[in-house]
Amino acid sequence: MSLAPLLRDDSLVARYEDLRQQVLGRSAVQPQGLALFTRGGMCAWMQVWSQCVAPTPVPAPPQGDQQICPAQLHRDVAMLLASMVLFNRQEALVC
Repeated sequence: MSLAPLLRDDSLVARYEDLRQQVLGRSAVQPQGLALFTRGGMCAWMQVWSQCVAPTPVPAPPQGDQQICPAQLHRDVAMLLASMVLFNRQEALVC
C-alpha cells in the first residue's frame, strides 16, 4: 500500500492531532491507536487508520470552460503591474 494518497487525507491529520493532544495530557479521552503508533510507527498507524476513517472528499476542479477570473481582469492586472514596475524604474533613474 502506497502512502502517497494518505498524505493528503485531512482526516488522518485530524486523527493524529487528536492522538497528540491525548498523549500530551490535554484530553481526557483514552488515546486510540497509541499502542499501534508506539510499536509500529507512524507509517503503520497511517495505514491502519486510513482503513478505519473515510477520506475527506476532494473538491472537483473547475471545468475547463469556467473562468475563475475574467480575461479582462487579467489584462488590467498585467497593465497595473507593468505600470508599477516602470514607475519605480523611473524613480530610481531620477535619484
